[in-house]
Amino acid sequence: MTAHMVALGFRACLVCWFLLASPARGAQAQEPHLLRLGIFVPDRVVHVRDVVKPWVARVNERLAEYGYEIKLMAGGSLGRDGEMQLRLLTAGVSDITWFPTGYVAGRLPAVPLLEIPYLSDDPEDLTQAFWRLYTRGLLDGLSDVHPLALSVSPANFLHLAFDLDTLDGLSNRKIRVANAAQARIVGAVGGTAVGGITATQVAESLSRNMIDGTLFSWHGTRATGIERTTRTHVRQPLAFSLRLW
Repeated sequence: MTAHMVALGFRACLVCWFLLASPARGAQAQEPHLLRLGIFVPDRVVHVRDVVKPWVARVNERLAEYGYEIKLMAGGSLGRDGEMQLRLLTAGVSDITWFPTGYVAGRLPAVPLLEIPYLSDDPEDLTQAFWRLYTRGLLDGLSDVHPLALSVSPANFLHLAFDLDTLDGLSNRKIRVANAAQARIVGAVGGTAVGGITATQVAESLSRNMIDGTLFSWHGTRATGIERTTRTHVRQPLAFSLRLW
């Protein structure tokens, strides 16, 4: 999975309608008003490095005349817990945030429709479907926030810290999952689904033998350390993860 493909899938629905009602501050303005964009994963992760950072640079060129500037705060500087990102936003700690929808399970009841395995093998198509659900008023649970973009990551694969010869080898193995759909997939093959572990905690959990593997997309395995803490990779797309800005 290349960075270009990840960026393409993400950009497919990067439709920013962030309109500022405030008038331009004029030449006398000394410092821009900062809008804090909090991201809990490191800025070396491909979608942050190749998509978010260039997007912030382009948008800031337009915001400058209004006296505003987006400041990217990656790596958890505003909070490392992925499950807290929405709460940090509504509490005013961050002004813009990004997080997987699996971290707010139950808040978006329509999301599981797009997490069905083999619904599509194209994250760009799923991203467009995700945005259409929202624009047609079918995505409940967002009345107190203003989505800038919705996206679907490349497919998730099984990354394991042990050798696997047959599916029977997954029996009773602890596999980290990001949402309910992934938990059902793991259960169907005899594994034990483990939730509550964010992307930045997976590698440490693997190294401490707290889990035996994870469902994760290829594009984030190196930056999060999953690549060095696993040794078997099942090259069969099993699930997708959805993202919200």
